[in-house]
Amino acid sequence: MFAVATGTGFGTIATMGFILYPAGLLLGSNPAVLGGAILSGAAFGDNLAPVSDTTIISATSQTYKYKEGTAEIGGVVKSRFKYVIVAGIIAAVLFWFFGGSATSTNTESAAKILTEYQNPMGLLLLIPTAVVIWMAVKGKSIFATLSTGIILAIIIGLAAGLFSVADLAMIEDGAVVGAIPDGVAGMTTVSILLMVVVSMGNLLVKSGCMETTVNWLNEKVIKTPRDADLAIFLLSTIFGILIAAINTIANICVSPFVNAIGRKSDLHPYRRADILSTAVCSFPFFVPYGGCVLLLLGTMKSVSSTYPFVQPLDPSSLFFTVFYSWAVWFVTLFACISGWGRELEGEDGGRVKHPSA
Repeated sequence: MFAVATGTGFGTIATMGFILYPAGLLLGSNPAVLGGAILSGAAFGDNLAPVSDTTIISATSQTYKYKEGTAEIGGVVKSRFKYVIVAGIIAAVLFWFFGGSATSTNTESAAKILTEYQNPMGLLLLIPTAVVIWMAVKGKSIFATLSTGIILAIIIGLAAGLFSVADLAMIEDGAVVGAIPDGVAGMTTVSILLMVVVSMGNLLVKSGCMETTVNWLNEKVIKTPRDADLAIFLLSTIFGILIAAINTIANICVSPFVNAIGRKSDLHPYRRADILSTAVCSFPFFVPYGGCVLLLLGTMKSVSSTYPFVQPLDPSSLFFTVFYSWAVWFVTLFACISGWGRELEGEDGGRVKHPSA
């Protein structure tokens, strides 16, 4: 729910890691599977959230061939829903079977820690989360949606005593500190990096490198819409593996290739965006050097200083436990091979079901 509302995989891992990882251990979860569940939830939201950078980039980077404009975000979310939900159900079943711990939990110690640290009033902040999801699904502006969520969360949090005005922003030793300035500062580096990466991607287009590569693929490899599906899927997977530090960067770098290949084969922009988004939310969420995995491990290390029972995991221990990312990768591969959901772009950008779909 948090990931779908905020649209940030990294933010979900950073926030939920501090809250759900220690709580899950106290409830008897297997540590590696518990970590995989947090990463899976982040990937699920990143895939499905209308306000997710992954969703926005995958949609707005795919242009129509027979009319002006790019894929609509709302349409892409609806088109992608079936793949994400099937993968989510598969993951939920696997977590149900493998989530328990082989070791017993000290019930008395767990109850004491929960009594000391729990704050049920925090559940009130699910209200702005639900509002953000509702507004996003209704197609409201991203700025209006997130601003409404932030303002509502501040009002509820202050009224419930969950935090004070000083926690949001205050001047300390001549510097502005608090949740709001820290949040802005935390995104500055990422914003600069994204601008550089987008510029590099445009250089690929302007230099003719992308066109040459795509023309070679279309002449030698891609003969049918299924071939185009698989080419987009494999390219997106490869970029996700090579640029696993931030899946957003992989998304931006490969999207021009996806757009060019899809247009050549008349694949509908929704179809291209679906394959692109699901593929880049797979490997970056479980390879040992991926930014998401390293962020969760860092969170575990920080939490271990407060809760002695938390032991940070080895990066490789999460490789096979991020069930959602594995599931969505295989579901997308199946869709590419079988033609499930494949649509071509018809006259005036319309969606035409492919005969083999």
